[in-house]
Amino acid sequence: MPLIKIDLPQRLVLPGAIFFLIALLTILEVPMLSFSNGLVIYPQDDGYIRMAIARNLANSGVWGLSPHEFSNASSSILYPILLAGAFKIFGVQPVIPLLVNLLAAVGVIITLQRWLKQQGIIPFYQLLILMAIIYLTPLHIMVMDGMEHTLQIWLSLFFLLAFFEWKSQEKNAAGKYPAVPWRLCLYGALMTSIRYEGLFLVGVACVFLLLRRKWMAAALLLIIALVPVALFGMYSMAHNGYFVPNSMLVKAIPLPLNADTIGTFFKESIVNKLLYPYPTKGNVAANRLLILIPLVYGHYFPSLKTNRLYRHIIYFSLSITFLHLIFASAIQFYRYEAYLVACSLVIPAVLLAKEGIPLFYIKSNSARCIVAWAMIFLLYPFFSRSWAAYEEAGDGLLHEYQYSYQAANFLHRYYNDATVVMDEVGMASFLSTGRKLDLLTGIAYTETTRARVEGTIPVGYLNYLLKKEKVVIAFIAENNYHPMLRQGWTKVAAWYTDVKLPSGGEVDIFAVEPAAVSSLRANLKAFQATMPVGVRVNYF
Repeated sequence: MPLIKIDLPQRLVLPGAIFFLIALLTILEVPMLSFSNGLVIYPQDDGYIRMAIARNLANSGVWGLSPHEFSNASSSILYPILLAGAFKIFGVQPVIPLLVNLLAAVGVIITLQRWLKQQGIIPFYQLLILMAIIYLTPLHIMVMDGMEHTLQIWLSLFFLLAFFEWKSQEKNAAGKYPAVPWRLCLYGALMTSIRYEGLFLVGVACVFLLLRRKWMAAALLLIIALVPVALFGMYSMAHNGYFVPNSMLVKAIPLPLNADTIGTFFKESIVNKLLYPYPTKGNVAANRLLILIPLVYGHYFPSLKTNRLYRHIIYFSLSITFLHLIFASAIQFYRYEAYLVACSLVIPAVLLAKEGIPLFYIKSNSARCIVAWAMIFLLYPFFSRSWAAYEEAGDGLLHEYQYSYQAANFLHRYYNDATVVMDEVGMASFLSTGRKLDLLTGIAYTETTRARVEGTIPVGYLNYLLKKEKVVIAFIAENNYHPMLRQGWTKVAAWYTDVKLPSGGEVDIFAVEPAAVSSLRANLKAFQATMPVGVRVNYF
């Protein structure tokens, strides 16, 4: 039994959890709104990629970063469509993604609270579990990020809880298990359309169904879940894109796509990803789940032995953790594994609330010390990850305002229809209509993606693309570009900030065409008066 009981009225659980979420959001958002003069800013450029696609979809019917051409630049199919619908109704308002994510976060809290109540968790522990999951996911950072990950968490929890509540049912009077509810198939399709990682959950669910010899149910669930992926993939290929988004190709799939690279992935990369994780706090925390989940299962096995629901959710969580660590990308920011953390911590939290903390049942002091150290080792990365997410979100907000918003505003004012080379294309694409080319990554520019899929990107080919696309200017980190590529470019200015960035806090501005040098310098000097404190400009 739990060691502490506090008589908390049930009616205070939901308001308390929602207040906690909003308080965490306020800590970051209010200072940023004050700094940006009330302008809503998101901490990552990828969020603006979704917003740019949604704007063009709403206004021009084009799925792309510019209204002139298709680009498969979003890892989500459904989210830009949702934003486009909201933009169509309410106008292109930057606050809409924040509101959509806040509503989705409240949905996550309500879904979890109702399920915890069904499991007989007392109100006080319901609130503690909700607060822990909000902080450790971290749900407030996902809301502030303005992308689809809050919806991904909500749909994943919907699917997970509904699937195993159905699966834990016994055979009916006719000796048959109940048929698969239609809502499971709907949740599966929504999950895969909101994020492609939904395929992990659907795939593992299908394996569970096959083990129960429910062949038709597994086939039905898989086919319906694949429908949005297949339809959008064919739509993308019909517009000269790839079947999967460019971001998946350049971040998660081993490139170039040849026999040697694929062979190395299955021979070496899988083992390395599981045993020697990429040293980001998010990836290390996700990797710890491979240890934490089996330990929870072993310690609470007597209870789990008689509880099919909890036992199967643990199997499921462990399976999707394996798949995520192997096939998903390990990036510094903490949105990719957020759904995994939320889904995997539910059952351990419920077991702790029902049966107490293992440490308190150990009589030996030395054994307690060892177990306490093991718990710190396993759990610290989750708290460290959430705190680091808070810090990096703050830096991201400053960076997006001091650099991305200023660059986008400058381009909108002076080069609205021009073709520009940029490292970060999202906000500039959202605020202006000209084409933005990310020559090095290829997330937004399919020609670069194609070159990376096929092999390396020779400088000569990049020069060919610059001439073909009639590029006028470039906003880049100079050190990332080969000197031969920049040969013939004229460096006009550089913007400096104190925000920690991979490029070192400097953005270099080039005139790609000699004829653009004088006008670019004049425009930059005219624009400098509107730039915020904290951005320093140097002219060359």
